[in-house]
Amino acid sequence: EYRNRGYRGDETVGISGLEAWGEEALAGKNGARLTMVAPDGTYLGKLAERPVERGRAVHTTLDRELQFQAEQALGDRRGAVVALDVATGAVRALTSGPGFDNNIFVRPTEDWQLNAVLYDANQPLLNRATVGLYPAGSVFKVVTIAAALGPGGMTANSPFSCPGYWDGFGANNRKMCWLTTGHGDLSLVQGLTGSCNVVFYTIGVRLHDVDPDALSSYGRAFGFGQPTGLIGLPEAAGIMPGPEWKFATYNEPWSSADTVHLSIGQGYLAVTPLQVARAMAAVANWGTLYRPYLVEAIDANDQNPAQEFGPLAVGNLPVSQAQLSTIRDALLAVTTDTQFGTAWHRFTGLDIPVAGKTGTAETGIPGTNSHAWFAGYWPADDPQFAMVVMLENGGEGSTIAAPTFRQIVEGYNGLPITTLPTATPIPAAEPTE
Repeated sequence: EYRNRGYRGDETVGISGLEAWGEEALAGKNGARLTMVAPDGTYLGKLAERPVERGRAVHTTLDRELQFQAEQALGDRRGAVVALDVATGAVRALTSGPGFDNNIFVRPTEDWQLNAVLYDANQPLLNRATVGLYPAGSVFKVVTIAAALGPGGMTANSPFSCPGYWDGFGANNRKMCWLTTGHGDLSLVQGLTGSCNVVFYTIGVRLHDVDPDALSSYGRAFGFGQPTGLIGLPEAAGIMPGPEWKFATYNEPWSSADTVHLSIGQGYLAVTPLQVARAMAAVANWGTLYRPYLVEAIDANDQNPAQEFGPLAVGNLPVSQAQLSTIRDALLAVTTDTQFGTAWHRFTGLDIPVAGKTGTAETGIPGTNSHAWFAGYWPADDPQFAMVVMLENGGEGSTIAAPTFRQIVEGYNGLPITTLPTATPIPAAEPTE
């Protein structure tokens, strides 16, 4: 197949990622000349000729420094970091961990070295940023509050009361808030800031009564359950469950319990870090959902003109500017409100304002830690970057993912980097979820 495409057979070719996608441009084409020669070797003439096409450089959108800081902060942990330009959807950082030495595939390598990567239980060859599927946990509450402000008919100041548990399906089916002592009386906005499960269970029932598909339709509008359209890398569509999906998949009706589970980002929901980053970028840019792009340009050669790639808006969040302002206020309070904010203690003293949402997503697999999320954007008052940190089986979002997010922001902006999350002292009354 490669010889038919003009290769000699001794080339090194790209077979995954951008190198596979851009192989034709990167490799160029060998030149060739077909001539007619007499039996005695006399040159009789040229029958055909194909000129050499030199390879064309592919320029990515990656910010070298931000990519470096993301890789440094993630280290050898299983997880992913994705950062997008909020105004365009350009991918500024994209990394998956643990990493591996690419060179083992192009240099003489012992079998044991290859097998150490190919059969590693941590799956270093899995691009967790674009094809890794996870429950979103509490970061999905951004979608839920948007639906609450829309078809749910609620306002920023809608009142709730959290005693630490929720008996909406009866005392025999009691569901606990992550804060077992309860949040007390709080508003809808404070419910998002504090990630109060009782608030969101209540919203789930309200939305189900209005329309069983209401929350799911908002999830689809935020870009979940479908590929983002990123060119150059494989990506998973994920699962945005709803009544139609459940009937087609399990031949069962969608219940209010399904909506309640979905309201806190659990249940059948499965998302990629890239999808979460795109949704957060849309909140940061006041509602425009962009197709992420990783390739900025491909250089010209003698046969082909230069190609440029740019922003492509593919949708708008079903949220008014006033509603987005409410959501953004709640996300800023996550890192600043000392009463309700689930990550305020992780961002104390940082001169760059960050807005975001913690998430601790249960895996459903006994004996495994939850996935730790922090999805946010900075600077909060004039967002430039939206970024997601997801640590697979990492534990609490506020304990692990939020400090990693902060380290990347600090490193990128030339600030002293705080202690690694695993060595960060835990306050006696640390908020978790």
